[in-house]
Amino acid sequence: MKKLSGNAVLITCGAAGIGFAFTERFIKAGNKVVVYGRRDAKLQEVKEKYPEWITRVCDVTKESFFYND
Repeated sequence: MKKLSGNAVLITCGAAGIGFAFTERFIKAGNKVVVYGRRDAKLQEVKEKYPEWITRVCDVTKESFFYND
Protein backbone atom coordinates (compact mmCIF):
# COMPACT_ATOMS: atom_id res chain seq x y z
CA MET A 1 0.00 0.00 0.00
CA LYS A 2 1.29 3.46 -0.88
CA LYS A 3 1.81 6.10 1.78
CA LEU A 4 -0.84 8.83 1.41
CA SER A 5 0.43 11.29 4.02
CA GLY A 6 3.71 13.04 4.67
CA ASN A 7 4.39 13.62 0.98
CA ALA A 8 5.24 16.73 -1.01
CA VAL A 9 2.60 17.31 -3.69
CA LEU A 10 2.53 19.83 -6.56
CA ILE A 11 -0.88 20.60 -8.04
CA THR A 12 -1.41 22.68 -11.15
CA CYS A 13 -4.73 24.52 -11.51
CA GLY A 14 -5.18 24.07 -7.78
CA ALA A 15 -6.99 27.31 -7.01
CA ALA A 16 -10.36 26.24 -8.41
CA GLY A 17 -12.48 23.27 -9.39
CA ILE A 18 -11.11 19.74 -9.26
CA GLY A 19 -7.57 20.96 -8.54
CA PHE A 20 -8.84 22.83 -5.48
CA ALA A 21 -10.68 19.73 -4.26
CA PHE A 22 -7.52 17.63 -4.67
CA THR A 23 -5.52 20.24 -2.79
CA GLU A 24 -7.95 20.21 0.13
CA ARG A 25 -7.87 16.41 0.31
CA PHE A 26 -4.06 16.19 0.17
CA ILE A 27 -3.72 18.85 2.89
CA LYS A 28 -6.26 17.09 5.13
CA ALA A 29 -4.33 13.84 4.65
CA GLY A 30 -1.18 15.46 6.08
CA ASN A 31 0.75 16.33 2.95
CA LYS A 32 2.67 19.50 2.07
CA VAL A 33 1.11 20.93 -1.07
CA VAL A 34 2.30 23.61 -3.50
CA VAL A 35 -0.54 25.02 -5.59
CA TYR A 36 0.18 26.47 -9.03
CA GLY A 37 -2.31 28.48 -11.04
CA ARG A 38 -2.57 31.09 -13.80
CA ARG A 39 -4.78 33.60 -11.99
CA ASP A 40 -3.03 35.56 -9.25
CA ALA A 41 -6.34 36.96 -7.93
CA LYS A 42 -7.76 33.46 -7.48
CA LEU A 43 -4.58 32.27 -5.76
CA GLN A 44 -4.79 35.26 -3.40
CA GLU A 45 -8.37 34.29 -2.48
CA VAL A 46 -7.16 30.79 -1.67
CA LYS A 47 -4.26 32.16 0.36
CA GLU A 48 -6.62 34.32 2.42
CA LYS A 49 -8.81 31.32 3.20
CA TYR A 50 -5.91 28.91 3.76
CA PRO A 51 -2.79 30.92 4.73
CA GLU A 52 -0.75 27.73 5.26
CA TRP A 53 -1.04 26.80 1.59
CA ILE A 54 1.94 27.53 -0.65
CA THR A 55 0.79 29.19 -3.88
CA ARG A 56 2.65 30.16 -7.05
CA VAL A 57 1.50 31.88 -10.23
CA CYS A 58 2.44 30.10 -13.44
CA ASP A 59 1.04 29.08 -16.79
CA VAL A 60 2.22 25.64 -17.84
CA THR A 61 0.75 26.19 -21.32
CA LYS A 62 3.53 28.72 -22.02
CA GLU A 63 6.84 27.28 -23.13
CA SER A 64 8.68 30.07 -21.30
CA PHE A 65 7.57 28.50 -18.01
CA PHE A 66 9.84 25.54 -18.73
CA TYR A 67 12.66 27.21 -20.63
CA ASN A 68 14.27 30.43 -19.44
CA ASP A 69 16.56 31.12 -22.42
